[in-house]
Amino acid sequence: MSKPTIPNGIRSRLEYHMGRIERTNQAIRQARQVEVLAGSPGRYEWEYRITHDPDLEATWQFFAEFERLAQLNGIDPEAVYREYGGKPQLLPWTPEALAWIAPAA
Repeated sequence: MSKPTIPNGIRSRLEYHMGRIERTNQAIRQARQVEVLAGSPGRYEWEYRITHDPDLEATWQFFAEFERLAQLNGIDPEAVYREYGGKPQLLPWTPEALAWIAPAA
């Protein structure tokens, strides 16, 4: 099966944004390890996410636009993601990290 024809510049941007998700997931995993050592469940994951998750908005927008344009050009975006092991997903919040979110007043 041949690779879908995607311009190199778009592939580079796709790889960049996929890498951002993986780097974020790695940082979340590290925060969770620190929590175990510090005995403070959820705190470091919560702090990381509230300061870094908003930075990912451009990545989610890129994925949406990539998928839209790929489909318009007869390319299955899921097939492209599969070339890279699948579309990256952000790790879900742990219940302990969610507990650090202050309830709305």
